Amino acid sequence: MRFSTIAIASVIIGAISGAALPVASSLYELEVRAFDNVDDILELRSFEDIEDDLELRDFDDIEEAFERSFDDIDDFLEAREPAKEKPKVLMSGGAKKHMDNLGLHGKDRQKASKWHRGVVKKALASKGADTAQIKHLAHSQGSVDPRLHITAKLWNKDNKVIKSSYGTPPKKGDLHHIVVPPKAHVNTAYKAAVAKAGKKL
Repeated sequence: MRFSTIAIASVIIGAISGAALPVASSLYELEVRAFDNVDDILELRSFEDIEDDLELRDFDDIEEAFERSFDDIDDFLEAREPAKEKPKVLMSGGAKKHMDNLGLHGKDRQKASKWHRGVVKKALASKGADTAQIKHLAHSQGSVDPRLHITAKLWNKDNKVIKSSYGTPPKKGDLHHIVVPPKAHVNTAYKAAVAKAGKKL
Protein backbone atom coordinates (compact mmCIF):
# COMPACT_ATOMS: atom_id res chain seq x y z
CA MET A 1 0.00 0.00 0.00
CA ARG A 2 1.45 3.40 -1.02
CA PHE A 3 0.57 6.94 -0.08
CA SER A 4 1.66 10.06 -1.96
CA THR A 5 2.65 13.39 -0.46
CA ILE A 6 -0.45 14.96 -1.97
CA ALA A 7 -2.73 12.27 -0.52
CA ILE A 8 -1.39 12.70 3.00
CA ALA A 9 -1.53 16.48 2.83
CA SER A 10 -5.07 16.43 1.46
CA VAL A 11 -6.27 14.23 4.31
CA ILE A 12 -5.00 16.72 6.89
CA ILE A 13 -6.05 19.86 5.06
CA GLY A 14 -9.46 18.47 4.14
CA ALA A 15 -10.28 17.53 7.72
CA ILE A 16 -9.16 20.87 9.11
CA SER A 17 -10.62 23.15 6.45
CA GLY A 18 -14.12 21.83 7.11
CA ALA A 19 -14.13 23.32 10.60
CA ALA A 20 -15.07 26.99 10.90
CA LEU A 21 -14.13 28.55 14.23
CA PRO A 22 -14.22 32.11 15.53
CA VAL A 23 -10.88 31.58 17.26
CA ALA A 24 -8.69 31.14 14.18
CA SER A 25 -5.36 31.39 15.96
CA SER A 26 -6.16 28.49 18.30
CA LEU A 27 -7.23 26.24 15.44
CA TYR A 28 -4.12 27.25 13.49
CA GLU A 29 -1.97 26.00 16.37
CA LEU A 30 -3.77 22.65 16.20
CA GLU A 31 -3.25 22.49 12.43
CA VAL A 32 0.47 23.06 12.89
CA ARG A 33 0.58 20.38 15.58
CA ALA A 34 -1.15 17.94 13.21
CA PHE A 35 1.61 18.38 10.65
CA ASP A 36 4.33 18.31 13.32
CA ASN A 37 3.06 15.02 14.74
CA VAL A 38 3.23 13.33 11.36
CA ASP A 39 6.62 14.88 10.55
CA ASP A 40 8.01 13.53 13.83
CA ILE A 41 6.89 10.03 12.89
CA LEU A 42 8.16 10.10 9.32
CA GLU A 43 11.39 12.05 9.98
CA LEU A 44 11.72 12.78 6.27
CA ARG A 45 14.60 14.73 4.75
CA SER A 46 12.64 15.65 1.64
CA PHE A 47 9.19 15.09 0.13
CA GLU A 48 10.78 12.96 -2.61
CA ASP A 49 11.56 10.30 0.03
CA ILE A 50 8.04 10.06 1.38
CA GLU A 51 6.74 7.06 -0.59
CA ASP A 52 9.89 4.98 -0.04
CA ASP A 53 9.90 5.79 3.67
CA LEU A 54 6.25 4.85 4.11
CA GLU A 55 6.84 1.42 2.66
CA LEU A 56 9.35 0.69 5.42
CA ARG A 57 7.50 2.16 8.37
CA ASP A 58 4.75 0.93 10.65
CA PHE A 59 1.48 2.41 9.42
CA ASP A 60 0.02 2.05 12.93
CA ASP A 61 2.45 4.73 14.13
CA ILE A 62 1.39 7.08 11.36
CA GLU A 63 -2.29 6.41 12.00
CA GLU A 64 -1.79 7.11 15.70
CA ALA A 65 -0.18 10.46 14.88
CA PHE A 66 -3.16 11.45 12.73
CA GLU A 67 -5.67 10.32 15.37
CA ARG A 68 -3.85 12.16 18.14
CA SER A 69 -3.80 15.39 16.13
CA PHE A 70 -7.42 15.21 15.08
CA ASP A 71 -8.54 14.27 18.62
CA ASP A 72 -7.03 17.58 19.74
CA ILE A 73 -9.02 19.41 17.07
CA ASP A 74 -12.23 17.50 17.88
CA ASP A 75 -11.80 18.26 21.56
CA PHE A 76 -11.35 21.97 20.77
CA LEU A 77 -14.44 22.08 18.58
CA GLU A 78 -16.62 20.18 21.04
CA ALA A 79 -15.58 22.28 24.00
CA ARG A 80 -16.26 25.55 22.16
CA GLU A 81 -19.81 24.73 21.05
CA PRO A 82 -21.05 21.60 22.83
CA ALA A 83 -24.75 22.30 22.20
CA LYS A 84 -24.68 23.18 18.51
CA GLU A 85 -26.01 20.25 16.47
CA LYS A 86 -24.11 17.76 18.60
CA PRO A 87 -25.09 15.00 21.05
CA LYS A 88 -26.04 15.98 24.58
CA VAL A 89 -22.94 14.30 26.00
CA LEU A 90 -19.53 14.40 24.28
CA MET A 91 -16.21 12.67 24.92
CA SER A 92 -13.09 14.80 25.40
CA GLY A 93 -9.78 13.94 23.75
CA GLY A 94 -8.49 12.80 27.14
CA ALA A 95 -11.38 10.38 27.61
CA LYS A 96 -10.86 8.99 24.10
CA LYS A 97 -7.15 8.54 24.79
CA HIS A 98 -7.98 6.67 28.01
CA MET A 99 -10.09 4.25 25.97
CA ASP A 100 -7.17 3.82 23.57
CA ASN A 101 -4.86 3.01 26.48
CA LEU A 102 -7.36 0.45 27.79
CA GLY A 103 -7.46 -1.24 24.38
CA LEU A 104 -11.13 -0.45 23.85
CA HIS A 105 -11.92 -0.53 20.14
CA GLY A 106 -14.78 -1.41 17.84
CA LYS A 107 -18.06 -2.55 19.39
CA ASP A 108 -16.62 -2.74 22.91
CA ARG A 109 -15.56 0.89 22.67
CA GLN A 110 -18.96 1.92 21.35
CA LYS A 111 -20.73 0.14 24.19
CA ALA A 112 -18.41 1.61 26.84
CA SER A 113 -18.85 5.08 25.38
CA LYS A 114 -22.63 4.71 25.20
CA TRP A 115 -22.74 3.60 28.86
CA HIS A 116 -20.68 6.59 30.04
CA ARG A 117 -22.78 9.01 28.00
CA GLY A 118 -25.97 7.44 29.36
CA VAL A 119 -24.93 7.84 33.01
CA VAL A 120 -24.04 11.50 32.47
CA LYS A 121 -27.12 12.24 30.37
CA LYS A 122 -29.42 11.00 33.14
CA ALA A 123 -27.77 13.41 35.58
CA LEU A 124 -28.00 16.54 33.40
CA ALA A 125 -31.39 17.74 34.65
CA SER A 126 -30.44 17.40 38.32
CA LYS A 127 -27.37 19.57 37.66
CA GLY A 128 -29.29 22.19 35.70
CA ALA A 129 -27.26 21.26 32.63
CA ASP A 130 -28.20 20.97 28.98
CA THR A 131 -24.98 19.44 27.61
CA ALA A 132 -21.80 17.87 28.95
CA GLN A 133 -18.33 16.74 27.96
CA ILE A 134 -16.79 13.73 29.71
CA LYS A 135 -13.26 14.49 30.90
CA HIS A 136 -12.44 11.32 32.86
CA LEU A 137 -14.00 7.86 32.55
CA ALA A 138 -15.69 6.18 35.51
CA HIS A 139 -13.28 5.75 38.44
CA SER A 140 -12.89 6.01 42.19
CA GLN A 141 -9.19 5.17 42.51
CA GLY A 142 -6.81 8.13 42.57
CA SER A 143 -9.57 10.52 43.62
CA VAL A 144 -10.50 12.13 46.92
CA ASP A 145 -14.08 11.13 46.10
CA PRO A 146 -14.42 7.44 47.10
CA ARG A 147 -17.60 6.99 45.07
CA LEU A 148 -17.50 5.60 41.53
CA HIS A 149 -17.95 8.68 39.37
CA ILE A 150 -17.44 10.19 35.93
CA THR A 151 -15.77 13.60 35.73
CA ALA A 152 -17.50 15.97 33.32
CA LYS A 153 -17.77 19.61 32.32
CA LEU A 154 -21.33 20.92 32.12
CA TRP A 155 -23.05 23.70 30.18
CA ASN A 156 -26.50 25.21 30.65
CA LYS A 157 -28.98 25.87 27.83
CA ASP A 158 -27.24 29.20 27.13
CA ASN A 159 -23.88 27.46 26.60
CA LYS A 160 -22.51 28.87 29.85
CA VAL A 161 -20.21 26.64 31.91
CA ILE A 162 -21.82 25.49 35.15
CA LYS A 163 -19.42 25.94 38.03
CA SER A 164 -18.95 23.27 40.68
CA SER A 165 -18.37 23.78 44.39
CA TYR A 166 -16.17 21.46 46.45
CA GLY A 167 -13.91 21.24 49.50
CA THR A 168 -13.80 23.02 52.85
CA PRO A 169 -13.82 25.95 52.64
CA PRO A 170 -15.81 25.71 49.38
CA LYS A 171 -13.89 26.26 46.14
CA LYS A 172 -15.23 26.84 42.65
CA GLY A 173 -14.27 24.74 39.65
CA ASP A 174 -15.37 23.78 36.13
CA LEU A 175 -15.62 20.00 36.60
CA HIS A 176 -18.36 17.93 38.21
CA HIS A 177 -18.40 14.41 39.62
CA ILE A 178 -21.31 12.49 38.10
CA VAL A 179 -21.79 9.66 40.58
CA VAL A 180 -22.61 6.23 39.16
CA PRO A 181 -25.62 4.90 41.10
CA PRO A 182 -24.46 2.13 43.51
CA LYS A 183 -26.86 -0.41 42.00
CA ALA A 184 -26.17 0.56 38.41
CA HIS A 185 -24.71 -2.05 36.07
CA VAL A 186 -21.22 -0.99 34.96
CA ASN A 187 -20.56 -1.72 31.30
CA THR A 188 -18.97 -5.17 31.04
CA ALA A 189 -16.46 -4.25 28.32
CA TYR A 190 -15.19 -1.23 30.26
CA LYS A 191 -14.94 -3.15 33.52
CA ALA A 192 -13.05 -6.00 31.80
CA ALA A 193 -10.64 -3.58 30.08
CA VAL A 194 -9.83 -1.88 33.40
CA ALA A 195 -9.20 -5.24 35.07
CA LYS A 196 -7.02 -6.41 32.16
CA ALA A 197 -4.90 -3.28 32.57
CA GLY A 198 -4.29 -4.26 36.20
CA LYS A 199 -6.40 -1.38 37.50
CA LYS A 200 -9.44 -1.07 39.73
CA LEU A 201 -12.52 1.07 39.33
